[in-house]
Amino acid sequence: MEIRTAAIVGAGAVGAYFIRGMQPAMGENFMVLAEGARAERLAAQGLTVNGENIPLNVKDFATAPQVDLLIISTKYTALSEVFQKVKPMVGPGTIVLTVLNGIDSEQLAADALGAEHIVYSYMVIVSARKGDTIVIDPACPARINFGELSGKETERTDALCRLFDACGISYHLSDRIVNDQWNKFAINISNNLLQAVLGVGYGAYFDSQHIGHLHRKIMDEVLQAAAAEGMEITSIPTPQDIAAPGARFSTLQDIDAGRLTETDMFLGVLLKIAERHGLQLPYCDYTYHALKALEEKNAGLFDYNH
Repeated sequence: MEIRTAAIVGAGAVGAYFIRGMQPAMGENFMVLAEGARAERLAAQGLTVNGENIPLNVKDFATAPQVDLLIISTKYTALSEVFQKVKPMVGPGTIVLTVLNGIDSEQLAADALGAEHIVYSYMVIVSARKGDTIVIDPACPARINFGELSGKETERTDALCRLFDACGISYHLSDRIVNDQWNKFAINISNNLLQAVLGVGYGAYFDSQHIGHLHRKIMDEVLQAAAAEGMEITSIPTPQDIAAPGARFSTLQDIDAGRLTETDMFLGVLLKIAERHGLQLPYCDYTYHALKALEEKNAGLFDYNH
């Protein structure tokens, strides 16, 4: 099995990592999917990643052909719409990677596109988007972790390894990908989301005993939900091991920019799991509603002066 053609949906802070490696290496066989004004802008201006401008092969969803590999790196809130748009591009042997941080995007993709196409994955990356300029933090090496749900190596995973090697994409092939996703899920909830509520740089996690206390409480609750699902969370790094003190992760970036966050992908999913198992997660519940209130604030709901 060989992957000769590939396409990506989502030229943002995560998608840029694949674009930087795959567009130059694959040329016309790699497509960036977009439509409307965004497609016109990307086609005309390309994408700038860490100061390097990359010309893009932009295709509209309506005219794009079937591909061997489809990478979906959009926002969680856009998944349902994106799945409908890419359906015609998914042929009998197409591999689909949804490189989102949550634990349910693969199931959503399987429901929409067919479970036979899905290889499980998630990203390890620290990056930020400003317009069509992306900065990937070189101090925190990016990589994709992926694997079959069965935990076995297959022709598909071998083909992905060969492709990523050829394109300079760092990766880890996992034999326990769902457990690994839960590990990343736990890190994101306890670090990414709490930071967004407080509006502080990442160094506050180890500079403040109070933020450290909240971090531990939230992590304990995530571990409760993981245990109820039969997941073993291992190798949780200490805060200092993850990022630079000034780092502002994706959820805080969304709050800063006035965008909707992906808290539904994180705490929304976790709280549904907790409800199913009869668990009470008060710190996670508070953080979820605090983020939703911040979204309302950004939308102007509390602007009482007008």
